[in-house]
Amino acid sequence: MKSKTFVFFGACAALTSCSAEPEVSQDDHSAMGLVGHHMVEVSEREERDKEEAASLFIARFEVEQCGGVDMLGRVRKTEADGTQTILRAFAASNDCADEVKAVVEGLDFSETEPGVYASTESDEGRDRVFIQREEDGSGAVVEWESVGK
Repeated sequence: MKSKTFVFFGACAALTSCSAEPEVSQDDHSAMGLVGHHMVEVSEREERDKEEAASLFIARFEVEQCGGVDMLGRVRKTEADGTQTILRAFAASNDCADEVKAVVEGLDFSETEPGVYASTESDEGRDRVFIQREEDGSGAVVEWESVGK
């Protein structure tokens, strides 16, 4: 069975800029969280970042069923020409994944391969959305990649 973190880290490796150590400020209060089978510290700043990323995702695609998405991780990569790629991965319900699929199809994203939807490139950049269902039908992982300057 593929796990939600497996999907994200596969995409992370594709960007080749994934850091094993999260950025954590000394001032941030933290709590313990479980990622995979490891206990990790989750700072208040990281929680705010997760909430902000979820809000951006919901606003970008206007998906009401995605209010409960949980960001699994985020990766940024900046090229020499200033182009920035940001990949955000979310654990989502099946209803959220269904709504995202319907929205991107309505926005004229084209399905480049099963579960991968790409927007047309514009002056502002482009977006890609990856939707992968859990094998047991319990949910999905939705990844949003945005590329722009």
